[in-house]
Amino acid sequence: MYKTQSGFRINAVEGHCSISFRDDGGHDGHALKPCPFCGSHELEICNTHSPLYWVECGMCGAECPGESDEEASCATELEALDAHNRALLSAVENWNRRC
Repeated sequence: MYKTQSGFRINAVEGHCSISFRDDGGHDGHALKPCPFCGSHELEICNTHSPLYWVECGMCGAECPGESDEEASCATELEALDAHNRALLSAVENWNRRC
């Protein structure tokens, strides 16, 4: 069953929860500094279905990863949302610190 919450698309099945994030250009309310290489504001927060996130520049392709805890338990929706929130915030913070 899919549902959405704050940009996250949640697929929960018994014993496991998979989450993806769709950046609609608003970065879920997180402010991103312009690209340190080309100055572009064409940025996207990207992820896999695991708690691994990075910020990517749409103009020059520069990327900056966040800290990942791919071993985090995602058995419940709450655990998965917590792990994904931490990973997303880490990517935003790293990008704004200029990696």
